[in-house]
Amino acid sequence: MVFGQFSMGIALGLFALFVAIKLNTTLQIVMVLLFTAFFEFSIGPILWLYLAEILPPAGLGIAVFLNWAVVILISLLTPIMIGWSKVITFIIYCAFCIVGGFFVVIFIKETKGKSKDELKRLYNCLLYTSPSPRDS
Repeated sequence: MVFGQFSMGIALGLFALFVAIKLNTTLQIVMVLLFTAFFEFSIGPILWLYLAEILPPAGLGIAVFLNWAVVILISLLTPIMIGWSKVITFIIYCAFCIVGGFFVVIFIKETKGKSKDELKRLYNCLLYTSPSPRDS
C-alpha cells in the first residue's frame, strides 16, 4: 500500500510535469499507465479487502457508500478542473496520493492472519459487537 500510494503520486507528478513542459505525449501515456498499474496493485483491490477485515457489516456499508460517492464526485469535478488547468489538476491529485501514502504509513495496520479479537485490540475500539446468545 505504501509503495503503491507514493508511486501513484510520483507518476501523477511526472505526468503534470510532462504536460507543463509539453514533453513527448508517449511519456505522458506511460505515466498514466504506470499510475493505473500502481493503483491496480495497491489501493484498488486492497481497500476492499482491508475494509471487509476491519469493519462490521454496517460500517462496511457506510465505507462503500462513501467510497463510491467520492468516485462520483471526482468523476464530475475532473473535467471542470482540467478545463481550468491540466497541470494544477494533476498536481492536486499527486498531492492527494502523497498524503494518502502518509496516511497509510501512520494509520493503516497489518491485519493479515489476525482474529477479530486481535483486530479489536489492534484498533483499540469495538469494531465488532459480541454475538447475542440467540445467535449461537
